[in-house]
Amino acid sequence: MAKSEKWNPEDYKYCEKHDQHYKQYCSGCALNLGEIEVEEYARIDIVKGVEGHAIYINDFRVVGPKPWGGGEYIKSWEKVKVEDILKAIGKKESK
Repeated sequence: MAKSEKWNPEDYKYCEKHDQHYKQYCSGCALNLGEIEVEEYARIDIVKGVEGHAIYINDFRVVGPKPWGGGEYIKSWEKVKVEDILKAIGKKESK
C-alpha cells in the first residue's frame, strides 16, 4: 500500500481466530490449511547499508532500511527451520 493511501477497513475481511485483517486470505488460516507452500528451510541475512542494518529472509527485506547503492553482508544463516521462525512469530511475550 502506498503511503498516500488510507487504510479502509471495508476493503478487508477480519479473522477473529488470528486477530488479523486480510484481503485475500488469513495467513494463519492458510498455513493451517496448507494453502501456502512453505519451504522447510529459509536463509536469513543481516545486511549493513548506509542508513543502517536490514534483515532479509530468502532475499526479501522484512525490516530495516533498503541498502541503497548496495550493502555488506554482516551475518548469514543458510538453513534456518521455517517452523522455528513461525513459532517465534506466533509466540506472545509474557509480561
